[in-house]
Amino acid sequence: MSYPKAPILEAVVQLNFSHPVELKKIEAFGARAAKGSWSQVDRNSFKVTLEANTKSASASGEKVGIELRNEDSSRIIIFEGGYVLLSNLAPYPGWESFSKWILDELTTIRKMVGPIDIGRVGTRFNNRIDVSYDSSGLAYTESFISIHPQPFPVGGADFTQFYIGFTKQYEDSDLMYTLQCGTSESPVPGHVSISLDIDAYIEGFGAFNLDRIKHRLAELRNLKNGVFESAITDAARSLFGAS
Repeated sequence: MSYPKAPILEAVVQLNFSHPVELKKIEAFGARAAKGSWSQVDRNSFKVTLEANTKSASASGEKVGIELRNEDSSRIIIFEGGYVLLSNLAPYPGWESFSKWILDELTTIRKMVGPIDIGRVGTRFNNRIDVSYDSSGLAYTESFISIHPQPFPVGGADFTQFYIGFTKQYEDSDLMYTLQCGTSESPVPGHVSISLDIDAYIEGFGAFNLDRIKHRLAELRNLKNGVFESAITDAARSLFGAS
C-alpha cells in the first residue's frame, strides 16, 4: 500500500562485495559524481599504536573510500572497498523514483568495478511513527503496532520504553529479514516515537548482474511491505493518510 504521508525516515540499498574493490576504482566513481552536483569527502580508517616503554602513542590513517552527497544531502552514497551503500533520506520519493536512482548508480558502478561477486544484497527501511500521549500521560503503542513486549512483573505494568528485534527466513526462500521495533522520546512535543526498522536481504548473492539485482530488489521490497503491513494497525495507517 502507498501512503501519502509515509513514515519512512531513510531508505537504503547496500551491496557487500565478496572481495574488496580497488580504491582507484572507487575514486574514479567519485570523480565522475563530483562533476555533477555531488559533494565528496574521504572516508579514512585510523590506527592508534601505544608504546609501553615510552608511554607514547602514535596515530596513522589511510583512505578507505568516499562519501558523496547531493546538493540537499537527501541522497548519500558511501563507497568503500567492501561495500557500497545508497541512502535516501526523508521525504521518501516512492519506490519508482528510489529504485531508478539506485539502478542508475549501480549501472555506473558496475562499469567501473568490472566483474565482481556480491556477498549480500539488502534493503533497509527506517520508519518512525509518532503517537500522542493521552490525558493521563500514557501512549498505547499496541493500538498502532502489533509488536509489543509481554507483561513483566517487576516495576508495574507500564513500560517507559521497550525494544524488540528478531531475524527470520521468509518461508523456504533465500530471503531473510530483520525487524527491530522500539520506542523513544519523540521530537514532536507530547508524543512518543515508535521506530520500525526492516532490513530485508539475500546472502550469497553471486555475480554483479544488474537485471538480477533489479528483480531481487523488487522481491525484497515486496517482503519489506508485507512485514510492515503485518506490523501496523489501521490506526497507524490513518496517521499515514490512508483513505
